[in-house]
Amino acid sequence: MRALGSRYAGLLLAAGLAVCVSAPALADLTFRGNWQPSATYNADDVVFLSGHSYRANATNVGRKPDLPANAPQWSRITSGFNVRGAWAGGIPYNVGDVVTRGGSSFVSVRGLGNLNKPPQGANINTFWRLLAARGAQGAVGPAGPAGPTGPAGPAGPSGPAGPTGPSGIVAASDANGFTGNIPASETAFTARGPGLVVEVPEGGGIYANGAIGLGAFAAPTSGFVEIGMCYRVAPGGSFILMNDVQFVRVRGTIETTGRASHAMAGFVGGLAAGNYIVAVCVRNGHNQPLNENSKLQFAAFVR
Repeated sequence: MRALGSRYAGLLLAAGLAVCVSAPALADLTFRGNWQPSATYNADDVVFLSGHSYRANATNVGRKPDLPANAPQWSRITSGFNVRGAWAGGIPYNVGDVVTRGGSSFVSVRGLGNLNKPPQGANINTFWRLLAARGAQGAVGPAGPAGPTGPAGPAGPSGPAGPTGPSGIVAASDANGFTGNIPASETAFTARGPGLVVEVPEGGGIYANGAIGLGAFAAPTSGFVEIGMCYRVAPGGSFILMNDVQFVRVRGTIETTGRASHAMAGFVGGLAAGNYIVAVCVRNGHNQPLNENSKLQFAAFVR
């Protein structure tokens, strides 16, 4: 027996169509699917047209089943099939019962003994006939639109610390420094000149160097003048002499004409982050001041 088209099977099951066919005749029907005008149909062929089923009474070609003039060639099927839904075990089926299984539909051709006989294998053509086979897999549909962007994920873990970079050198310089008298009473290190403000990162340091030109003065040989680089936290606090200081110590009488130039340097490290003032600190152990020809010049670097 030939299988019906999927459209025929679907409408047949949905509408609960039935045919008025006796049990012996049902097994002899040939199901041909939708009626085709160019096909040759023989007696007992069954076709589907415009929502109805028709049985061929005689061989014919091009005889449309729903036309009254073609009634000698076709008979409309109006009763007999009983749609039972999906096949299930433990249910007795009678002739004309229609079931579905595995996507295909089957009609029972035997009533006596059709119990727990699924429509498969040796039971086909003995207890059941195929009405419509399962259709082929349809084509893949078009891709749907992209969904909305999901929420941002959690922040990843921090990466490892990078290597320590080279020491940066931020220069700050003062070409003018200080010009003026250094009094005789300045027996403790005292900052001279306006100083330089430098910004130091955490753990950084300050390196400073400079020169002083001392003006002429005369004093006992026991007297001395000491000059070195010092610093303090801006804007207040006491000045502190830098570590590793190369400071100037002058004893005795300095020449009375011109200026005697002396170099100095200092460094301090491991500082807390912040702004610092760098200056030249002078301690005058003479009993008379250095005159106005004294001049300080220095520069400071952060590294």
